[in-house]
Amino acid sequence: MKFREHPLVTYHGMRMWPPIWVWAGGKNDKPVEGEAGILREVRLSDVANDRLFLIINYEGSDYMSWLQFDDPSCCHQVYELMHSCVGLKIQQIGDLDVTFFNTQNL
Repeated sequence: MKFREHPLVTYHGMRMWPPIWVWAGGKNDKPVEGEAGILREVRLSDVANDRLFLIINYEGSDYMSWLQFDDPSCCHQVYELMHSCVGLKIQQIGDLDVTFFNTQNL
């Protein structure tokens, strides 16, 4: 199953992929939608154990978004995946096979 289609990539029934991007700096403040850009950084939230933050670079500008999950253990699995994907295109990440996600405790 592809990451973008996985049923655990949701929060209260809302799909969390693709992320909604917000301009964070750089030469252009133009709208970015969907699976655009290259993953530059991923961080776990310091205040909530059910979300992580993504930073991408798209056409010379940085954009930020977050992913939030119903279950913190899913959040941590996705964090590990995203951490290993720094430098990949967001579309490539959406295409990843995540059938290995541990869903037994979710």
